[in-house]
Amino acid sequence: MACISANAADDFYGDRLEAAQIELRAGNNLDAEDDLRLAAFGMLNNPESLIVSEALLSIARSRLGRQSESIETMERFVRLESRFQVYSPTLLLPEFRREFEALLKKSVAKETLARIASLAPIVGAAPARQNDVKSQFPRSAPSPAPGPPPSAKPAGRAMASEADYADYQRAKTLLSQGKSGEAVTLLSALVRRATNVRLFRLTLLQALVFTSDWELAAGQVALLLPFTDSEAAFTFYGAVAMYHVQKIDEARSLLNQALPRLVPSPFVTSYVERIRSNS
Repeated sequence: MACISANAADDFYGDRLEAAQIELRAGNNLDAEDDLRLAAFGMLNNPESLIVSEALLSIARSRLGRQSESIETMERFVRLESRFQVYSPTLLLPEFRREFEALLKKSVAKETLARIASLAPIVGAAPARQNDVKSQFPRSAPSPAPGPPPSAKPAGRAMASEADYADYQRAKTLLSQGKSGEAVTLLSALVRRATNVRLFRLTLLQALVFTSDWELAAGQVALLLPFTDSEAAFTFYGAVAMYHVQKIDEARSLLNQALPRLVPSPFVTSYVERIRSNS
């Protein structure tokens, strides 16, 4: 059904992109946004999939009424496209292409689109030779995926390198293999190096819960608050951590936030009962 495959990207992120397209077609825009954020995060080595993820993310955010975020996503799309030059009418499913290109024309100056060869046809312009969009958008380097506001006085880099993303993939593999302790070691180093990549710290929280390092996990919760609705699983891990350090009110608050978006499981049910009864 999807118009683009994961190719060389990790299957997890390819699956997220596939799922998001199904969710968008069904009008499940909040889940689509969640999956697209993750997809864009993991598609650094796959420009076509990265461009598709950003285009669809702008659609999801527009449908959710978050116009400023949608426009920011489209501006990021333009910066990336000016670099990669991979967009074509066949890259998106027809219904998404029509919706995205309409949003793009409303939100980005015609002159900017005309400067980029792959986007110029959208506004009926002959492409210019120079694809310079620096005067239209901020000069900061394009971000591959939406991220949180920078934290105060970061000790490490604000952006992650390709090596960091490779280490993150290794940590995810270790978690899937039940090697949570090794994942904690790798993720702890990652959050020191790339201080503002929220997904690294979220995954560290998960790994610390799996290793029952409750105090350290609770420390990560303090750094991650507030959690968003799209981070329900990590919010739940935060509730588990706070329960084990005897911060029951905080645990209940996080649990109540996460529950509407959690898939029931014996693990979830056991902690729901324990946190609510404080047994």
